[in-house]
Amino acid sequence: MKFPSSTVFALLGAALIAISYGLARFACHALERSAPPPPRYIEHEPEEEVEDETGLQAAYDYQLQNEDGEPYKLVANDAENR
Repeated sequence: MKFPSSTVFALLGAALIAISYGLARFACHALERSAPPPPRYIEHEPEEEVEDETGLQAAYDYQLQNEDGEPYKLVANDAENR
């Protein structure tokens, strides 16, 4: 039995590479067409930015208040409560 020469193997290998390259390109092109379109940018209205109060003024504004709307006073001892 006579084996093919190395040139025949090289040509056969090149043909297989070309065929596989063509099939890969065809598959990629087919997938591109069947893929859904990329998502669009949906413009939303800007949200209002609420600035949180911080620091001593915020602590004073949001401290506990009594029925009259006045801030509670710190009681030093029981003698002052009588």
